[in-house]
Amino acid sequence: MFGVGAASPGSTMTVWVEETNRTAHIQNVGDEVVDVGGVRTLRYRMLHSEFLSASVYPPNAEWYMFGPTGVLNVTRCSLGVPLFLSKPHLLGVKGAFNGTELGGGNAPLLERLRGDVQPDAALHDTYLDVEPLSGAALAAAQRLQGNARLAPQVLATGSTNLTLFADVSPALLPLVWVEKGGAATNEALRTVKSKLAMLRLAQRLALVLGFGGCVASALCLAVGGRRLWIERRRAGEGVDEIDEASTDNAAEPLLRAVV
Repeated sequence: MFGVGAASPGSTMTVWVEETNRTAHIQNVGDEVVDVGGVRTLRYRMLHSEFLSASVYPPNAEWYMFGPTGVLNVTRCSLGVPLFLSKPHLLGVKGAFNGTELGGGNAPLLERLRGDVQPDAALHDTYLDVEPLSGAALAAAQRLQGNARLAPQVLATGSTNLTLFADVSPALLPLVWVEKGGAATNEALRTVKSKLAMLRLAQRLALVLGFGGCVASALCLAVGGRRLWIERRRAGEGVDEIDEASTDNAAEPLLRAVV
């Protein structure tokens, strides 16, 4: 999984998910911030809309998201096998599965089951931690669960048809969930910290230079405006009058000396 986009609080990034052969959107929800080895990062998570059926969220039709809502339909990527991906333990899925749809309620899908099967966002959610100034991804975890859709299937076998799962009610059968990811090493974190110090210094210098440039520009405008005002005033009074007044003022001390 890799992403494209500028990291900033509350922003959305586009990522390519190899397992589904499609792009998806992740978002920094609620300006969530996570410390990774002393470096402040923004945590991005997959949007719930990525798991909605096209019948509920029409833009997902371009990804062939037809079938149960709440899971990713990857049947076309699995050579026709009715395979659907979800977050582990069906995290974020609420309601009940009625054979065609997931939904119809606000309770977690697995709340009626006992045992260590309840979803936990800290353990089962996908995330990407990005340092906003440099755009470096410092930690990530991709967690997906494979589910097979069980329903009666009719297979044509020459002169007769073979029905599989004839007595099985439509259901999603969890098969396996897989996690992959990692975090920056201590050496990588030291490199990032040194680069960030240089970037912040460059930002301060740019700010100082920009402020100095604004002050210099303002002074130039003030001086230029005053010179223009003086020239226009002279032009309005007449050059001869100004010269005559200057001559009289210059001759006055000489006349006093003679007297």
